[in-house]
Amino acid sequence: MKIKLIYVAKKAPLALENLCHDYILRFQKEWHFQAICVRPTDKENEAKKIRELLPKKNFYLIALDERGQSFDSLQFSKFLKNLEEHQSQIIFLIGGSDGLAPSIQQQSHFLLRLSDLTLPHALARLVLCEQIYRAYSLINHLPYHRA
Repeated sequence: MKIKLIYVAKKAPLALENLCHDYILRFQKEWHFQAICVRPTDKENEAKKIRELLPKKNFYLIALDERGQSFDSLQFSKFLKNLEEHQSQIIFLIGGSDGLAPSIQQQSHFLLRLSDLTLPHALARLVLCEQIYRAYSLINHLPYHRA
């Protein structure tokens, strides 16, 4: 399976970048992870840049949004396992400080809420990367998840 993360952001603090990178390295080989940063402008220009990064077909688009559905870690791992069985590529989108353009949200197959709390952009990316790794460890019966 291929997983792509497209996020709108200015440069994140190096410590958070390093933490994200650490989690990504743990599942990168098997899940072919790629992260792409889109520099913030206005929502419509960001949407245009995001559309240019999307494949022409055969992908499942998940936009992070405060109004989306939330999961606990076990539910999220089952969600990703199901997608792994039916999709060749999963793309996660994290909008900038003003969120994603409505046109991109409408194009998404699923809206995901990471937390009831409002998270800074870089921290939301870190939480997502950690949860993807946690799901990977649950799916592959690795000892990371201990709940």
